Amino acid sequence: MKNVSIRVALRKDKASKNGECPLYYFIGKVVKGKTIKVPAKINFHKTDWDDKLEKPKNLHLINNQKYFNYLQKVKSDFVSEICHLNTQGI
Repeated sequence: MKNVSIRVALRKDKASKNGECPLYYFIGKVVKGKTIKVPAKINFHKTDWDDKLEKPKNLHLINNQKYFNYLQKVKSDFVSEICHLNTQGI
């Protein structure tokens, strides 16, 4: 697999008036070394997201645990698809 990184982060530059930010997947070095931004279609308040660990804070809350599991599954799907594309030489 080529050197590809996948990060999950808030787009703080797109924060709403109430402080919620859309969550994005940043997939690096896929096409000619550029980063692709894919929206996760989930919003988090800036104070509810851990930038360093790339996950919601307070995982003991049911909704945050569900979001975390969902985000991990999608991230895993991205990795699988990138591996598949690499085996095809794309």
